[in-house]
Amino acid sequence: MNKKVNAWFYDRYIKRILDICFSIIALVVLSPFALIGAIAIKIDDPRAPVLFRQERNGKNGNIFKITKFRTMKSTLSGGDIVAHQDTLTGVGRIIRKLSLDEYPQFVSILGGKMSLIGPRPLLLCYYEWFNTVERRRFDVRPGLTGLSQINGRVNLNWDDRFLLDVKYVDSLSFRLDVKIFLKTFLVVFTHKDAISAEGLENFDVYRKKQIEQGTRNKATVIKTPKEKPRVLRSKSMGA
Repeated sequence: MNKKVNAWFYDRYIKRILDICFSIIALVVLSPFALIGAIAIKIDDPRAPVLFRQERNGKNGNIFKITKFRTMKSTLSGGDIVAHQDTLTGVGRIIRKLSLDEYPQFVSILGGKMSLIGPRPLLLCYYEWFNTVERRRFDVRPGLTGLSQINGRVNLNWDDRFLLDVKYVDSLSFRLDVKIFLKTFLVVFTHKDAISAEGLENFDVYRKKQIEQGTRNKATVIKTPKEKPRVLRSKSMGA
């Protein structure tokens, strides 16, 4: 019980204070690089927007709008498409490798919609396909970086990603956040796993195939368009 109380207190107060401090520092320190990136995006395609905005699910599944530097081709940007080599612009590839596309999200962190560290916010169309265990990733604010970002990033399959997301929620602590924060610098500076060569299959498609093939027997996901999705527990459900 003590562990849960400590995690709650850390998440609600200490982590929030750290998020505010680091987001302000990042917005100031990285602003010259962000300006260069924004100019490069505009030069590359003068008619297309510099920023990319899209609704995502945040803590408790609540919807909020993320803002990033646009790295995908303008004809594809805004759709439910996972970025990979063929969908990115030339400038976008560089910005992605440097993780500079995430810069505007420090504003979301400052506003309390996101945290510096936590599960990544994903497309709205994915929400109804999470099983009960995976849905625990929404118990905390979505983050700029997290366990999956330092353990394979774009090269992880969906099941492995969500396993790490839930593990993060269960192990939430200052010590773990410091570890993820420091390792993120190594991942960013080495450009490791920054861009997928072929692109990861959309999660809703991935989960539909699992259900059709009978490979996902831990939970039954019921698709309920325009309504809050339901997840039925089964006796065989596990972590």
